[in-house]
Amino acid sequence: MEVTERPIDQARVTLTFNQKVSPSGLADYLFITTARPEDDALAAARRYTSVGHEMNFVPLVEWLVHNLATVGPACRSLFQAKMIELLGAQGVPAEMRVAWNDKMDEAIGVKPTSRV
Repeated sequence: MEVTERPIDQARVTLTFNQKVSPSGLADYLFITTARPEDDALAAARRYTSVGHEMNFVPLVEWLVHNLATVGPACRSLFQAKMIELLGAQGVPAEMRVAWNDKMDEAIGVKPTSRV
């Protein structure tokens, strides 16, 4: 499994196959992405899948939502506590904290406030 924000093109899929999938004999590799893979990346992944090495792509947000939906309340609380801990760490940009707060407000239906 690889979580990435970088673009995924055919060269990236080939490199991943050659450096990670093939040497390790992996039968299943998952790219969790923030952007849709390019068409040539999808075609390359289909070729590797056809010879026994599944390579698939899933959007990060949907993957995270579905995982959090299935792990139960104790794990969701643990996830939230860990995120708050990480966001409170030294060196985390204020924009990231604000974005987290905005997403949490959105999730629970709180109307956005004006931030200065």
